Amino acid sequence: MPHQGKLRRWLPRRHGDTAAPATLYIAFTCGPCSKVRAWFERHHPVGLQIVAAETLPYGSIKRIRYVSSDGAFMDEGVGAVARAFEHIHPGYALLGAVMRLPGLRQLIQAVLDAAGFGPRIPGEASSCALPEK
Repeated sequence: MPHQGKLRRWLPRRHGDTAAPATLYIAFTCGPCSKVRAWFERHHPVGLQIVAAETLPYGSIKRIRYVSSDGAFMDEGVGAVARAFEHIHPGYALLGAVMRLPGLRQLIQAVLDAAGFGPRIPGEASSCALPEK
């Protein structure tokens, strides 16, 4: 075999190509958001960097945001968390795919919003500010 000892590109891999990681923006100053950040960090995502949402211009982000490695794709809220699951484990990736199903994604987001986990503007205070309506 000419490629003995090398993994063929068509075989599924536990760890993906991490040359250009995707980015998950999470507010570090928001209590609930910082718990989500800690959860992701404990699970050691592959090919995903977690960045403070506070590094973005003030008011430009109101929910957790996922940006693909090439910057061409972006998702927010439940969709962002579901996309970030793809960087942990195949089981979480499957859960993320289910969470993104049409209708179910909107339902999950609505339930979270009603429970007080709706959009917030990350700031310099100890907690995120609620956006003005």
